[in-house]
Amino acid sequence: MLGLVHHCKATYNSDLILMKRRAQLRAQEEMIGNTTVINQVGQRYTLKELCEKNVFNPELRKAELMVRMCGFEELSEHFYHVGVFLTMTCTSRYHAVLNLSGVYNPK
Repeated sequence: MLGLVHHCKATYNSDLILMKRRAQLRAQEEMIGNTTVINQVGQRYTLKELCEKNVFNPELRKAELMVRMCGFEELSEHFYHVGVFLTMTCTSRYHAVLNLSGVYNPK
């Protein structure tokens, strides 16, 4: 609605949102690095150490996603299902901003 995200400016998200997200990630990284937890046997860990061992870690998250996708593929083949991926968009005359000039679409 503000005209901050389109072909001529920012393609996927506004610079403001990108700055906010990066600040949020920095604050989160600092918090998990400074927070310590102790388990029932007295072992001490930072949240950062624990996060590296579960799906918070992007590499482990990707691996888990691939395993789940493989399982769903096997299930779908078993039940003779077919996966379909659809992207539905409006024609350019319905876009809020004109593609070439980046100005508001009067239509």
